Amino acid sequence: MNWIIDTDAGVDDAIGIVMPFVPGRYDDFKLLALTTVAGNVPLEKVNTNVGAILDLLGLPIPFFAGCDRPLIEPYVDAADFHGQDGLGDGGLSHTLRAPQAEHGAQALVR
Repeated sequence: MNWIIDTDAGVDDAIGIVMPFVPGRYDDFKLLALTTVAGNVPLEKVNTNVGAILDLLGLPIPFFAGCDRPLIEPYVDAADFHGQDGLGDGGLSHTLRAPQAEHGAQALVR
């Protein structure tokens, strides 16, 4: 089964991204790409978290940055719950990966 995950990469999403890769759990799962949006933390931190999660998994999967704020409502983060880095301030938020140049919305349409 082919998947694209759209995420704001807080603690909860990080667990959800990693779970399908438990050996023998979802053998037909294929992650094609991830798209990111601001949510639990600002978009720049979300992108760092997604890169760090992909590094942890050792997967060469592309990711695409989307919107840095909601389209209608004011942006409010959840750093008080997810930590300033979005991953519980556990020191996991570092990577050399960067999102692809294409906008996340355009990548989803493609």
